[in-house]
Amino acid sequence: MALGIQFTIAANLGTDPMTMFWTGISNLFSITIGESNILISLFLMIIAFFIDRKQLHIGSFINPIIIYITLEILSFVNFVSFSSLLRLIILIIGYSLLSFGIALYSKQECGKGAYEAFVFAIANKTYLSVGKVRTICDITLGFIGCVLGAKFSIGTLIAILFIGSCVQYFLNLFSKMEGEC
Repeated sequence: MALGIQFTIAANLGTDPMTMFWTGISNLFSITIGESNILISLFLMIIAFFIDRKQLHIGSFINPIIIYITLEILSFVNFVSFSSLLRLIILIIGYSLLSFGIALYSKQECGKGAYEAFVFAIANKTYLSVGKVRTICDITLGFIGCVLGAKFSIGTLIAILFIGSCVQYFLNLFSKMEGEC
């Protein structure tokens, strides 16, 4: 999941809305994107705790730390010199990895990451699909990220249209695979 996030950052075509939000917060407080991830994750975990604490477990606390470490270690990766087409392919691979990672660890009983815990908690309370809730939240975070000065680009639009549905696809695929075992 963290590798997918870094791919989208390095492609420089616009990131997913949560990363846009992290970027806006990092600009506002002069901290790194990884540090912003930690702060936002703690905030979302507190909200998820009060909505549906079953979404949280040890993995919920490990997730932002792994993302932080990965983003800090791979912050030198930059694909700006690549062609636009290759960067678009890298961006889509990044979103696919991100979606796959979200669905994979969401199916485990180790706790969801902060954003996913929040999304799944809202989905459970409203009886909407995870994909729909994720898309609504992505639109909201993208807007807030823009207000905070983060760059909105074609990659962000692709993320809004792609990630929620892609996460839902992988969740359904994993559920089918569980049924066949």
